[in-house]
Amino acid sequence: MALMWGDSGKDREIALLRRRVSLLEEQVRVLARFTGMDANHLPQEQEVLGAEAQRLAIEGHKIAAIKSHREDSGADLVTATRDVEAFLAQHERV
Repeated sequence: MALMWGDSGKDREIALLRRRVSLLEEQVRVLARFTGMDANHLPQEQEVLGAEAQRLAIEGHKIAAIKSHREDSGADLVTATRDVEAFLAQHERV
C-alpha cells in the first residue's frame, strides 16, 4: 500500500486524486445551488465500515477490525485491509 510503504509516486497520485474529488464535490455543490436544489437531497457519503469494525479500529485493534469488516461485508482480505486503513487515515485527519 502506498501510504504504508512510502511510495512517493503513489502518494502524489493519491493526493492528486483526492484534490480532483474535492474539486468535483465543490462543482456539484455549486451546480446544486445554481439550480436551486437543496443540498440535503444530494447523495451523502456512507460509512464503509460497520459500527463494530469502526470501534475496533479506533481502539487500535486493526486486525480485529479487518476481520469484523470481512464478516460484515464479505470483502476479501486485501479490500478489507484497505478499507480499515482508509478509515484510520481519515480519522487521523479529523
